Amino acid sequence: MYKDFLECPHCEENSRQTSMVPLRWMAPIVTRSDGSRFHLLLIDMPTKFSPGRRDIPSGCLAAGFWYVHVAFAPTPITVSVLLTAPPMEFAVLEGQLRHIADLLAEELLTGRPLCPQYEFDGEHLTEMVLAYQG
Repeated sequence: MYKDFLECPHCEENSRQTSMVPLRWMAPIVTRSDGSRFHLLLIDMPTKFSPGRRDIPSGCLAAGFWYVHVAFAPTPITVSVLLTAPPMEFAVLEGQLRHIADLLAEELLTGRPLCPQYEFDGEHLTEMVLAYQG
């Protein structure tokens, strides 16, 4: 597994633009790739999340990732991860973002698409089930 690169080995293998940088310079470089089938990129720094639902605690952060996969996602797809217990220290947050990227990359290695939204409690990544509130 390739980690935290600026030039994507997957894109190079598939004759695409290889540069992988987040939207803002302050965001850490958190990228993953198997070198041939997919890549995953943290889009930007996580942002404060304002829950509109009672079952989501206040104080959460939302992190966004983009990924492509040759089998089912030729253009970038966004995955949102809700950090339900975000740490106060940036170094710990950065470590959690890298752990989340590892978990998402493991799922991509199975050959299945990622879910659109996940929750992360500091250790475990779970699919987020959205109830229809119509």
